[in-house]
Amino acid sequence: MTALRHQYLTILKGQYWHFFEEGQVGPEAVVVLMESADRALDHEETPIEDWGFLKTYIISTSFLNILRWLSQVPFMGSIFRRYLFDHFSLAYDIIVNFIEAHEATRPMFMDVNKSNERGESIMKEAEGQAKLAEVYMHSNIE
Repeated sequence: MTALRHQYLTILKGQYWHFFEEGQVGPEAVVVLMESADRALDHEETPIEDWGFLKTYIISTSFLNILRWLSQVPFMGSIFRRYLFDHFSLAYDIIVNFIEAHEATRPMFMDVNKSNERGESIMKEAEGQAKLAEVYMHSNIE
């Protein structure tokens, strides 16, 4: 299983870089995405949990609540509104490319691991991560 996770995550990192080269993902977002894959590779003996890292990077509810409150302050609110916009734009870029990279990785990984039960298990782990990201995006960012 560890070797298959390593293979999946390596393909995923390649997708992130490909998206960056194509201009689909920005430089700050690709660094975060690559870091999430690197952290997952550091723990490849455990189920894939790359969304967990991204979520901690994107979400700090108390910090965002403070920014929302500060964005309502006269005169200075526009600075904080801009920061909130930039934060959510980056978060959206990260999440969309995270989901798309997982979708693009699936066929490549399955081509190499046809009819492999363990490969299917890795795919379920990865699909679960992508679904968590999609739920977060639809409920919090869009």
